Amino acid sequence: MSLFKARDWWSTVVQTEGGGEEECDAGCLVIANINNEDPPRDKIVVGGFSGSLRIFSPQAFRSEEGQEVSGYRPDHVLLETTFNYPIIHLAVGKFVSSNDMLHLCVLHPDRMAVYSLTVISGQGGHGDSSKLTVAYQHKFQRHAHSITTGPFGGVKGKDYIAVQSLDGCITVFEQESFAFSSFLPGFLLPGPLAYVAKSDSLITVGADWSLQCYRYQAVAVATDNDKEGSNNKSGGRRLTPEWTKQLGEPALDMLVVNPPEGPTNILILTHHSIFCYKESGVLKFVKKLEYNPSCFTAYLMENAVYLCVATHTQTLLVYKEAELKWASQLPFTPVVLSRANFPVRN
Repeated sequence: MSLFKARDWWSTVVQTEGGGEEECDAGCLVIANINNEDPPRDKIVVGGFSGSLRIFSPQAFRSEEGQEVSGYRPDHVLLETTFNYPIIHLAVGKFVSSNDMLHLCVLHPDRMAVYSLTVISGQGGHGDSSKLTVAYQHKFQRHAHSITTGPFGGVKGKDYIAVQSLDGCITVFEQESFAFSSFLPGFLLPGPLAYVAKSDSLITVGADWSLQCYRYQAVAVATDNDKEGSNNKSGGRRLTPEWTKQLGEPALDMLVVNPPEGPTNILILTHHSIFCYKESGVLKFVKKLEYNPSCFTAYLMENAVYLCVATHTQTLLVYKEAELKWASQLPFTPVVLSRANFPVRN
């Protein structure tokens, strides 16, 4: 048990319309400059199973005495709305063909919608307000599980969306247009899904607890259905992974960290280990865990991969690759972790 305790810099309680606690999963949090503010500033976007969506802009300022003053204030809420469907995954990217602005993709069990967030300047002493406008949406014939996004196929200045369904169908949307659907072979249960731009590949963990890499072009051609939601599964039998690596246990989450130079880091959190593979399938390092992890996040600093791992015993551990650097107690058990930068205003 760590001697140190994490201290809240900013916090708020998210509740449903009925006053109960909101429920969410790992995909229900994203950090991004979603309103395309210049200069860019991170915002917190949170979704929930009740259908609620909230966007926060935490801020701190320096008092006249030079001390930093932080904490939640009502004006930190940029937007609060409720959809008619549960939110199971959020993503931010360049999802609209008419411009290169960041948009928000909201995944529901039977559909997804892409929104733009615009800020309307207040008049007559009123503060600014934010408006969420739908750019387009796609409805599914299958129940969705998760999404991953990226410049599939090496496209420049755009982000495409791949939706993984509960029955192993990968459906790709090239912004407003449906592209194709393809079934993963030997599928039983959906696992984490990620995209590696350097090798133009989709990475997932199969039901046999193996890490699997599929070239995007191979996924695109391993289909002969020509409409969204087709029940034709013949394409999946022709799809084979570029490489596989046995993990030996189920995966809780997966992240891709891209350094400016050098190989991509594919990080997989399991019940007892953290694996790091290069995009070629070569193992970079593995860290055995002596506790029960709940979630993790990763980032680059000083050309090294740093990991933040939260546990079910309410502890936060910081690693430089496989080396433990810091440990701190938390007042709760996190469901999802992410890293953001909130500058202090003078």
